[in-house]
Amino acid sequence: MDRVNSSITKANRNGLRADPWFNPTSTGKCPESPPTLLTRVLALIHVLYCPNVSHRWGCPPSKFPWTYSAKETCYLLKGKVKVYPDGSNQAVEIGAGDLVEFPKGMSCTWDVSEEVDKHYKFE
Repeated sequence: MDRVNSSITKANRNGLRADPWFNPTSTGKCPESPPTLLTRVLALIHVLYCPNVSHRWGCPPSKFPWTYSAKETCYLLKGKVKVYPDGSNQAVEIGAGDLVEFPKGMSCTWDVSEEVDKHYKFE
């Protein structure tokens, strides 16, 4: 996952399979240390398929403040959002196919331009 500002980390579905190190045909074997892809895939599986820790949430287009009381990992199934961390004029854009981590204690404003449907878990 890539840190897109000092707080928010995200990877999109293209990032899950486009890591430059993953080219088994170039050497005939998989690389010894694929932490970024493995971390992304495991986080995605955990968010989508662990019903005892994963939840689902959605909302229509809207704008609202939010503070994270725990670290959240979420996967957007649909929608488009601009997240403005408090104290910043620059938004982090997230949308369908993005896997995102928000740190505990972060305050921000969600500006939802397209209806959101997401899976999420708190740690």
